[in-house]
This record gives sequence, structure tokens and C-alpha cells, in this order.
Amino acid sequence: TQKEKITDSFLLGSLYLNRGKAFASNNSNRAVNEYSFALRSFSPTDTLIRAQTHLLRARAQSNRGKFAEAYDDYTMAYSLYKSQGDYESMIYAQQGISNMFSINGFFQKAKEERDRLIQTIQDLNLDYPLANEYFSQAEDYRRMGKHNLEYDALLTAEELVSKQPSNKRTYINIHAAFVSYFSKNNQRVEAKKHLDLLKAMEYDFENDLHANINLLEGRINYLLAIGEYGTALELAKKRLELSKQIGNGEIIWESYDLLSNVYFQTNNFEESIKSYQLASAIKDSLHNKSTINALAYYQTLYETEKKERELIEQATSI
Repeated sequence: TQKEKITDSFLLGSLYLNRGKAFASNNSNRAVNEYSFALRSFSPTDTLIRAQTHLLRARAQSNRGKFAEAYDDYTMAYSLYKSQGDYESMIYAQQGISNMFSINGFFQKAKEERDRLIQTIQDLNLDYPLANEYFSQAEDYRRMGKHNLEYDALLTAEELVSKQPSNKRTYINIHAAFVSYFSKNNQRVEAKKHLDLLKAMEYDFENDLHANINLLEGRINYLLAIGEYGTALELAKKRLELSKQIGNGEIIWESYDLLSNVYFQTNNFEESIKSYQLASAIKDSLHNKSTINALAYYQTLYETEKKERELIEQATSI
């Protein structure tokens, strides 16, 4: 076979790495296996590509609900990037850790990680990722129902992103969030201002599913606010289909929840209940799996810290 003919460790590792990337979007288990083979193949001196492999394996581990393993990979990627002075990639690894806690509903832990990351970004004078961090914090506040704090975080994110015009994905996410926020508060004039900003953009939304999904959420909430329920329903169905294409359980659950609300507004209570039940089932499945893995991680962390304290005590008593 091709891999049996390859003796160079870098080439062999790269082969497994590329195979992992190919499986990443549709088979996280297989992707993890390929990334693991890659890490066993690379030389210890192949530092940056090993860091990249750990980062990619962390994402795949997170996608399959193995959060303790993902945390270890994110941490390793962070350390390797830092050792090579690749601070931008180091920041991406740290973002993965905070996002993972957020997904699992550990919002306080996510905020602690995010605050630490914000300080790191500021210390490195890399201001451009800051807007995304404040947007992510606003999303957590929204999920927690702390809407005053959500609004404050969005204002900070908006101010920061205005200084970085090239950061279009974050710009879209922030203004789409404002559209939803103002629409839900029946501030339709303010909502439309932000929606018009997005409509005026020259951006290929169709080929950026994540940006398109966030834009659709804003549009749907605005349409509900102005009573255009038919168009809102069409867009809610479209958002669900795009969510399924991405395959992220959290986004799919939120899409069903949004669709349920649209059906409710159109007095189609039967379909509203069906969508709500599907949303609830997905949410329960995600959070049950997430909670089990997260608790396992915290138990491991506790045991590790306990052992470290015992070793320190033994060393100081000698």
C-alpha cells in the first residue's frame, strides 16, 4: 500500500493528517483514529504540524462528546504553539477550550477561560480576535437568560469589530444577534437598522453556512416581529436544513426550537409541538452525554490535582 512505501515520518504523518481532515465533517471517530496515527508518525521535532494535529483531533473529540480527551488535545496544541511563538494559533486552541465549556452549559467556567484568553490577546496586542470573544460571551448570556449582560457584551463586540473591517464573519454574527435581540424586545426600528447593514454587505452567505444560519435567525425573528409569518416559516425550514448540513447538534436543536416558535405564531400547534419535542429530544441527548463526559473530566482533574498536592506535601516533608 501507499503508506507502506512511505518511510519519511513527516510524509507518513501528513498522509494520516490529510485522511483525518477528509473524515472530519462526516465521521469524527474515524478522524480521531487518523489524527492519532499521524501523531504517532510525526517526529518530536515536527512541532507545528503536531500542534495542528492536536488541535484538529480536539475538535473531532469534542464533536463526538469526548470532552476530557478534547481538553487534553487543546491544551497540548496550546503549549506546542506557544513554544514556537505561533500566538495566533495558540489563541485558536484556547478558544476551543472556552467554547467546549460553553457548549456543555458550564458558563462560569467558560467565562473564566474566556477572560483569561482576552487578557492574553491584549497582552500580545492581537486585538482582532477580541470582538469574537465578546460575541461568544453575549451568546452565553443569551442562553442564560441574562439579556442585559448580553446587550452590553454585544455593544462591546460591535465597537471592537468596527475597528477590524476585514473580520466579516464576526461582524455578521454580531449584527445578526442585534437583529434578534431588538426584534424580541419589539424594537423593530433598531432591529431593521442592523438588518439593513447586513443586507448591504457584499458577502457570499450561501457558501458560509455558519454566517448564513446566524443571518437567518435574525431575519426570522424580525419577520415574526413584523407579522410576516409565512416568510418566517420558509426561512426557519431553510435554517434547519442548513443546520443539518453542518451536523452540529446544538445548532440543530436551536433550529427546531426556532421552527417550533414560528409554527406556534402561525397557530399550527400540532407542528409546533412536533418541532418542540424534536428539539427537546436532541437537547436532552446532547446534555446528558455532555454532562457525563464533563463530570468525568472534572473527576479526573480533581484526582490529578489531589495527587499533585500529595506529591508536593511529600516533597516538602522530606
